[in-house]
Amino acid sequence: MSSFGTPAQQQLHKKFFVPFFHWQDDAKLREWLREQDPDELEQYLDWFDWTNHEDRETLGRQELRKLRSTTAKLGSLSSGELPSLDNLAPPVEKTAEVITLKPGIWGVSIDLKEAARRLRGYFKS
Repeated sequence: MSSFGTPAQQQLHKKFFVPFFHWQDDAKLREWLREQDPDELEQYLDWFDWTNHEDRETLGRQELRKLRSTTAKLGSLSSGELPSLDNLAPPVEKTAEVITLKPGIWGVSIDLKEAARRLRGYFKS
């Protein structure tokens, strides 16, 4: 690895690079991200240049928000007993539209990234 960034940034890069860029399965990545420290995840998302990987940045920021809200819910409980994460309601994921109607010359646009994700999911199951 070339020397770029501070040693702390290099450690974050070593930890998060392979899951973000080599794991094709979004569900696996989401599950792994839920086990990570939210502060480290936020630092990595803020530091790395996501210009060509905006879909992965969006996924990372969604999981960061879920981690922060879960932490806030657990921290705001007044009782000494903390519930397990299994008891919390699973987050509702929004599905992106593949085909949308838009005003313009053709009147229709197709989200090729979402279509590819759905096809990949269809063939994996």
